[in-house]
Amino acid sequence: MRANAREQGYTTEWSNFARTFLKSRPVCEVCRVNPSYVCGHWVMSGREMMEKNGKFILNPTLYKALCRSCNALSKHRRGI
Repeated sequence: MRANAREQGYTTEWSNFARTFLKSRPVCEVCRVNPSYVCGHWVMSGREMMEKNGKFILNPTLYKALCRSCNALSKHRRGI
């Protein structure tokens, strides 16, 4: 069975980080056209962070603000 959101690392601290991150980056950092929608794990996946550190690293350099389309494409390319 799949772990719940908290067990996957999506804590209140993460929610606050992601909200602030997206407010400071209102446009998708990949296509630079659409509004940003999600704080995407860019350097390593959330699963990799959890396995390595036991939590998400809240460092803005590890993420990109993505629109829905670019987020879906990045997941598709990584096979998620």
